[in-house]
Formats: sequence, structure tokens, C-alpha cells
Amino acid sequence: MLNGIIRRILSAIPTLLVGITLCFLIIHLAPGNPATRFLNPSQTAATQEIIRERFGLNQSLPIQYFHWLKQVLFHFDFGYSFYNGKDCTEVLISALGPTIILSFWALVFALSVGISLGIFTALRADTHVDRVINSTMMIFLSTPAFWLGLMFIGLFTIHLNWLPGSHLHSLYYDQLDSFGQLLDSVRHLILPVFTLGLPLAATVFKYIRAGMIDALQSDYTLAARARGIRQSTILWKYSLKNSLLPLVSLLGVIIPALLSGAVIVEVVFALPGVGRAMVTAVFGRDYPILMAGASLAFFIVILFNIVADIFYRILDPRIRNSAGGL
Repeated sequence: MLNGIIRRILSAIPTLLVGITLCFLIIHLAPGNPATRFLNPSQTAATQEIIRERFGLNQSLPIQYFHWLKQVLFHFDFGYSFYNGKDCTEVLISALGPTIILSFWALVFALSVGISLGIFTALRADTHVDRVINSTMMIFLSTPAFWLGLMFIGLFTIHLNWLPGSHLHSLYYDQLDSFGQLLDSVRHLILPVFTLGLPLAATVFKYIRAGMIDALQSDYTLAARARGIRQSTILWKYSLKNSLLPLVSLLGVIIPALLSGAVIVEVVFALPGVGRAMVTAVFGRDYPILMAGASLAFFIVILFNIVADIFYRILDPRIRNSAGGL
């Protein structure tokens, strides 16, 4: 088992290196130069060269890459932001809190809604209720996050004035008591969590519904009914347990969707998270911040894929036995 886990981790290292290498090339080959933000026509060529040398842009692309990779691997140093001169690690750590909060509650919301509605409709397959819920969830699955967020802001913030449509806190947040601060934070998170969580909930719903329908029609379920086992026992002990198994591997798909969706949601709702920091870095050609954020995203995606793969093999003996120990 341990040998299998080690092999799985070692096999992920080349994937991580290839991913960040491609990201480095794409970022640096894109049109634009971060040094031009500090240049003007009146500056001499020597001054312009000093600025390029300060950013390390006067070196060839392979030398820039290997210097950056050496700093990351041996010193865990992603460099300093071209925009404000701050350490890239500190910038991402300070922006990571809002992203974790948003992603966590969006994941909780997506799993709760997707699993409950998937079970509910599977028990009522091919009924009018099933068709209505299925069609509604497919609409959310195919709706872009930015459009959904703008519609929520237009309806619940501008038209109804029920919920705030930007930031994590109100301007008077520090003047509130503990309960008031908690309530204020919850009100600010509702629309972003719904915007990010509803498409993911539709994905979970799709898998759970299909798995539950297959499980309810399987031979072992029919055999359990023939033995007189109660319907509730069949539902929770047999059908649901087997239909939840693919959800473990689905987490490897949901986590990248959370990361990519958080970028859009944080921009739409003006949340100070990693996604917004990355978008700001794109417009400012802030290469160090972009590479630090991309490396973090690659690492998180690969990590959760490894964890999901390991848990899937632990929970499913058929795969564990065929995999030779993992």
C-alpha cells in the first residue's frame, strides 16, 4: 500500500514540472513587457536597460526559466512582485484566506444540494418532479459563472436590495459586535457561494442521480428486496453507498473547477482572493505573481487528484486488488 502511494506521488512530479514549464513559456511569450510600465520616451537607453536588468528580462528565456526553477526548488522563493515589490509568497498567502473560505463553502453547498437532489430525483425517476429538477440543474451546469453572478447581483442586490454584491465585509464591519460581524460575513458570502456552488452542485447531482438509478435497478438491490429487507435499509446501506463511490474520484474534477471558478467569482464580486490577484497580475504583466499562482494551482490540482485516487482504491476492493496493492 505504502509503495503504491509513493509510486503515485513520484509519477505526479513530472506532470507538475511539465505544467509549470508550459505555463512559464506561455506567460513569457505572450505579447507585452512588464518593463514598459516603467518606461517613457524621454528615458535614455541606459535607463531602460537598467530597468530590464532589474527584472531579469535582459537574459534569454531558458536562463530566466532555470534561474526561477532553481530558486523555487532549492529556496522556495518565487521572487518579488513587479507591481509592488512584495514577496510573491506573502502576496498569495494573504490572498489565500478569502479563496479558501469561498471554495470551502461552495464545495459544502455543492455536495449538500447535489447529493440530496440526486437521491430525491432518483427515487422519482421519469416523473414530472424529476424532469423539472433535472432540467433546472442542467441550466445551472451550462450557465457561465460570470453571467450567473451578474444576474444574482442585478436581482438580489440592485433590484431587491436583499444582499450585498461585493467585498467580504461592510464598511461598518469593525463597529459591529461578534454576532453582527458573523451575520455580515454570511450575507456577503451568500451570492458568491451560490454563484460558484450551483454549477458544481449540478455536476454532483448528475453523477449521484445516475448512480442511484443504476444502483436501485441492480441485481443486488433486487435480491435484497426479494429477501424482504426494508426499503430504507436498501436505500442507505446498499444503493447510496455504491452511488457515492464515483463521487470520490469526481473530487479530482471538482477541485480544478473550484479554482477556475473562484477566479471569475472573485472578480465579479470584488473579493480579495487569489483569483483576483492573478487577474490583476495578468493585466500588469506581473510574471512572478502569475508563476507563483499557477504553480500553487497545479500543486493543489495534482494533490487532490492523488488523494482522490488513493481513497478510491481504498474504498473499492476491486480496483485495489487489480492495482497490485494500491
